[in-house]
Order: sequence, then C-alpha cells, then structure tokens
Amino acid sequence: GNRDDAREMLTEVRSACSELGAQPTMDRADRILTRLAPRARNDAFGLTQRELEVTRLLARGMSDREIAGELHISHRTVMRHVSHILHKLNVDTRTAAAATAVREHLIEPDSNRP
Repeated sequence: GNRDDAREMLTEVRSACSELGAQPTMDRADRILTRLAPRARNDAFGLTQRELEVTRLLARGMSDREIAGELHISHRTVMRHVSHILHKLNVDTRTAAAATAVREHLIEPDSNRP
C-alpha cells in the first residue's frame, strides 16, 4: 500500500535485472514504476479514468466505433469523451491528444506499434 516503498523495491529489482540481462522483467518494472509515479500532472489536466482509457485507445489509432466496442459503451458516448479529452488537453485533433498524453506521461506509448 505504500507507493514509496514499492518504488524503492522496484528500483532494486530493476537494478538486479539489469545485471542479469533480464530485459522483459526490467521492462515490466519500468511500466509499474511509471504507474506508481506521482499523479500531479494527470490531475492538472483533469482527465477521468474513463477519459484516460479512451485516450489510450486513441493512441492505438482506434476509431470511435472500435473504442465503443472495446469499452462496451455507445459510439455517442465515445464521441463525448473525445470532445472532453480534446478540450481538457487544449488540442484540436485526436493525434495531438495522443501525443500530448504520451508526452505528459498520462499514458504509456504503445510498445506494439512501430
């Protein structure tokens, strides 16, 4: 339950994995460390958890209809979420929203994309 202790342990795990050349485990530790990072920047934009989910899927290049199917919500609800995301991030396009979210560490870059 203590984020500081968890970050400290993960940093030690990452160090040990580095010496062993255990890249997949190091990558996993990095992802967890990112999630454990202080969330002040996220709060500054005011995105809800659902808006962050939609932003992650936007960053994967999914259409509104694909996002609706993935999240089991209506197409209109996705459109409303996207509108709120664009407004909160102060951008005009879905691509700009995804880029801003990655740059500001609101979401992780999709490692499966080229």
